[in-house]
Amino acid sequence: MQQANGQLRTDVATLQIDDGRARLKKTQPLSSTAFDLTPSNVLRTATLTTNFDRTIVSCYDIGEYQTLARSQGDDDGAITAAWGDNRQTWTSPPDSPAAGTHAQPDVFTAGVDDD
Repeated sequence: MQQANGQLRTDVATLQIDDGRARLKKTQPLSSTAFDLTPSNVLRTATLTTNFDRTIVSCYDIGEYQTLARSQGDDDGAITAAWGDNRQTWTSPPDSPAAGTHAQPDVFTAGVDDD
């Protein structure tokens, strides 16, 4: 979710299915840490942008790592969430087009309460 200050936070929603209709049961944060986007749309020329990580396309940052899983072998039916967020930081070289300290994408996991 995007907060009013522009930072992002990763939440999970629990839905209940009744008569074929999904209803929101509750939401809960997966992380208590809000984070900034990485510099993923760095202007190189008047018509060309790049990601700070040149191996990744422009404007690509967060959201591609969100997963919920329940192991069939678990007796308790525990649900595990995995997601990417940018709570860590890194400092680029001074001659980088995105010089300075920026958000660092990493992957995290946590158990999800499904009550």
